[in-house]
Amino acid sequence: MNQKKVFSLPNAIPLPELISREILIGPPRFLQIGALNKRKNPFLTLKAFENVQKLLPTSTLTFVGDGPLYAELENYIKERHVKNVSLVGEVSDASLFYMKNNVLILPSKAEGLPYTLIEGAGYGMPLICSNVDGIPEICISGYNGILLKDFDKKSMQKAMIDLSTNKNLRLKYGNNGRELVTNKFETRVFVNKLLQIYKVITNKDKQGAKEAQQQLNAQDT
Repeated sequence: MNQKKVFSLPNAIPLPELISREILIGPPRFLQIGALNKRKNPFLTLKAFENVQKLLPTSTLTFVGDGPLYAELENYIKERHVKNVSLVGEVSDASLFYMKNNVLILPSKAEGLPYTLIEGAGYGMPLICSNVDGIPEICISGYNGILLKDFDKKSMQKAMIDLSTNKNLRLKYGNNGRELVTNKFETRVFVNKLLQIYKVITNKDKQGAKEAQQQLNAQDT
């Protein structure tokens, strides 16, 4: 009797350049990358930052992306005179923005396994994210970032202040995120796991397939 097997493969990236230590421990520079729509929840980030910026005037916030909320965000910034916020729009290569900022934010209401978070962690950025869907696979609370308990401004504001005022925590989370991507999401790991899956599927060598399955099980734990 043939049994069908389903194998999972996470998104993978080439390990990017590590952002500089000077950037990571410098003034808080928040970054959100993605479509400016209700699902990505950019207004939660902006409204929390509005209060954080008053407490920490050197802090900055950059949105990279376009979408239906762009004009509303722009108007909110102008009408309330929120300082140090940049709306960059759509870009073909976000690498420079990763390299110039030191906290990546994604408060989405729904997600799969966001490539943006894998990239950010790979660059060595600490994360602030909503606790939904596949996000906890890449943002591990207390290890490489902060998972928000609720979709409210106070939770986001506290997370932003905690990382703004604790440079050592930023370094710790950034290093841990880089290690997580290296061990789980880097392209080399993806290729090795894919080869093991091929061995299991083809099953030409039963002993080899058994060993391959054991390696896959170990990688998934």
